[in-house]
Amino acid sequence: MERYRQAIPAIVGWTLVGVPVVALLLRFGMRSLGVRENVPLPGFIYWATDRIVSPFYRYFPADARFDRGSIEVATLAAAGAIFLVAIGAYLIGLWLTTALRGQTDPQTELV
Repeated sequence: MERYRQAIPAIVGWTLVGVPVVALLLRFGMRSLGVRENVPLPGFIYWATDRIVSPFYRYFPADARFDRGSIEVATLAAAGAIFLVAIGAYLIGLWLTTALRGQTDPQTELV
């Protein structure tokens, strides 16, 4: 049972990362197919991810029209940024938990 309790923070953390990344990838796919924003589900995805993607438009401008397909690089950049921040937080968390416990892997210790 203790093993499952230790896995809960990792599951919650990766879920908090996975949901926005999947939403951004859905946005990218729908934009590349030209799905309009006045349809309920795509409209919600566009609305929910707009705050994440809008800072990246400065570097990767996109067509304002939703009724024709376009490759939106800003969405991919936003998904990549979230993923890299999550990997960085994960590595820092591993380093901190190992340092706080004072444990090292016996297989990697030098004799």
